[in-house]
Amino acid sequence: GRQCSRLYATEPVDVLKVLDFQSSPEGVRKTPGFCTVRRGSKPDIAYRVGKQAQISAPTKQLFPGGVFPEDFSILFTIKPKAGLQSFLLSVYNKQGIQQLGVEVGRAPVFLYEDQHGKPAPEEYPLFRSINLADSKWHRVAISVEKKSVTIIVDCKKKVTRPLARSDQAVINTDGITVFGTRILDEEVFEVRQPSLILILINDSCIVMCSILQYSQCSGYVIVIIIFIYFLRKMQYKSLLKCVVRVCFKMSPSFTQVSFTNIMQTFTTRLK
Repeated sequence: GRQCSRLYATEPVDVLKVLDFQSSPEGVRKTPGFCTVRRGSKPDIAYRVGKQAQISAPTKQLFPGGVFPEDFSILFTIKPKAGLQSFLLSVYNKQGIQQLGVEVGRAPVFLYEDQHGKPAPEEYPLFRSINLADSKWHRVAISVEKKSVTIIVDCKKKVTRPLARSDQAVINTDGITVFGTRILDEEVFEVRQPSLILILINDSCIVMCSILQYSQCSGYVIVIIIFIYFLRKMQYKSLLKCVVRVCFKMSPSFTQVSFTNIMQTFTTRLK
């Protein structure tokens, strides 16, 4: 309703939906997902992506307004093969220059290059202490705020690195967005089908982890999406009501108990 509209800076972007994963494009096949048994609803579906997959779309399909926000977050649930080092998502400008990329593997890399060519390649944030390529499912959040980037894995491990970009950095939307570029192996990784899309403002990673505590195999999950947020003053209770309404709509298993649990978690974390 109106209350939600005032809180949201822009619409969320469901990457798998925009790239039409549900139609099973060449090189992509469905497979059991993160939660194979779930009370009250169907089990998860994941997508296994092979080296022959060629999946892309004009970036303006993801951002119809033509503006890629300066501060943003990327959420995904993924299961890479052991030892893999490969790009999950890349954004190119019309000259073919990679402006943004998420490389998953034994040491994830966040590639970012603004309109002035900053940061330099040797300054790309590298997360050496994190290993995503262990053939296990991982929930990952990457948040870009001002001149830093933070990665949170499974709501447990949190690492922040500097992002030496320009003031008022710009990512051009005139090019294309590619899923799984630079894939060199067969059956590279699996990504989980989304069943809930959220756009959250301000302390988005804390909000995500609070919700995930009550979303394990329960019918509403946050998965491979990009959700964009601007850092503004917000009303946490109003945002929470919007989240709860979406959860209830998406999952019959979302109950008043779930609402009470999330409220208690929010109250504790946001004091």
